[in-house]
Amino acid sequence: MNSFETLINELQKYRESEWSRCEAARKLGIIADPRAVEPLIAVLIDTGTGVRTVAVRICAANALGNIKGPRAVESLIDALADEYKAVRSSAAWALGEIKDPSAVEPLIDALGDEYEILRYNSAYALGEIADPRAVEALIASLRDEDQRVRGSAEQALGKIKDPLAVEPLIAALKDNNKYIRSVVTRMLSAIADPRAVEALIAATKDNDEDVHKDATYALGKIADPRAVEALIAALGDESKDVRKNVARVLGKIADPRAVEALIAATKDNDEDVRKSVVYALGNIKDLRVVEALIVSLGDESKDVRCATACMLFKIADPRAVEALVVSLGDESEDVRQWAAKALSKARAPRRHKIKSPPLGQQRTKKTKRIEHDVLTVPSKEYYEQELK
Repeated sequence: MNSFETLINELQKYRESEWSRCEAARKLGIIADPRAVEPLIAVLIDTGTGVRTVAVRICAANALGNIKGPRAVESLIDALADEYKAVRSSAAWALGEIKDPSAVEPLIDALGDEYEILRYNSAYALGEIADPRAVEALIASLRDEDQRVRGSAEQALGKIKDPLAVEPLIAALKDNNKYIRSVVTRMLSAIADPRAVEALIAATKDNDEDVHKDATYALGKIADPRAVEALIAALGDESKDVRKNVARVLGKIADPRAVEALIAATKDNDEDVRKSVVYALGNIKDLRVVEALIVSLGDESKDVRCATACMLFKIADPRAVEALVVSLGDESEDVRQWAAKALSKARAPRRHKIKSPPLGQQRTKKTKRIEHDVLTVPSKEYYEQELK
């Protein structure tokens, strides 16, 4: 008799110790041999001698979840109504592992059970199945009195990225509970459906910081030009985290309408915001950007100066050459490196010698090579032509 047959035999010894039968069920779940499904179903539905068989039935439900046999779904759904709460809870978990859509409605019903672990496992299972039919019920579970259930419902909602979930989520953005609004904005961010843009624009004005911050993240994921005006307004938000994220989002959308507001934001009192603004400007193709970045090369923060030199490298506009040469003498090694790279890229039609930075400044091999190159600086006529 091989090990599988031995375990089946042990499982079916109804007069033996329940713990030895539980151990057999557990091992069958680990082996995950589909041949074990029917014997385990038989154990699951056997009410036998009452309490004495409960532990074995729980182990059987867990084993069926590990095996993931669809043949067990009907019996596990029936077990959601079992008189013993632990059996109901294990059945819900197992249905989540099998991921059969036919379990969605019974699991939604189980979200209203008095036993909190069953509600927790039901929310988990609905997240694993990821069927949009569960969205409204899971949103309601965000109000559950048990924190673990609320957390499970939130995680489940995050897994349901089906476009069919968008409409109920948009409706939930008007909920009075700020926690629900915050979870919903994160879900809409994960789905990234343009239908949510107008509702998310409204959410950027939410009186809760987490909600309007999450709304800007969501708009950035969708990257719809309709959001630009609302995001420009959010650049004046009290929260530096919101301002930083808004700048990042505007850089992703790369709409020239945001340029003036972003240029103004290069004077923000928070250096992380200014750095995000610099990166955003570097992503927008607009002639006004280079002049603003040249100013930011003199920012008091070395991180902002480094980000600026990096963006000027990306843009490679010869109007920045003189400012970049000055940056070759920056106190920051990173700034000097990026300035050297930017200079190696920024070439203009007419060539003039550029004076090296003052003597005594620390130089790298790259900056030395750049300093002795014949760098190109555009003529006045070149600038005028570029600005037309």
